[in-house]
Amino acid sequence: MIFQFLIENESRILYEESIRLFHANSFDNVFKKAENYAVTLYDEYTNIYGQKVTYKLLDTVESFLMHEEISFEDGAEIFSSIFESEDLLKLRYTRCSVEDMYIIRRL
Repeated sequence: MIFQFLIENESRILYEESIRLFHANSFDNVFKKAENYAVTLYDEYTNIYGQKVTYKLLDTVESFLMHEEISFEDGAEIFSSIFESEDLLKLRYTRCSVEDMYIIRRL
């Protein structure tokens, strides 16, 4: 999941990449669960400098099926990274085409 921090009177935007776990029976279902969960995280607050900060979901970008049986609560966060560069965001989440993927396939 990609979140963004909008800070009052600041031209820059901060982003958070957050990897979270959800129980789901399909890829569509996990994206719906993630988006519904993100609504509960939406926040507006005042920072230590008196500026309003808005924290909201920008996008849900990836989904993977885990084959291991582990116990967790939906929304459990296993990784988080905050960064400022929109170029990094675009670089990280620019997807390969189907043709690009063939080069890494085994015979």
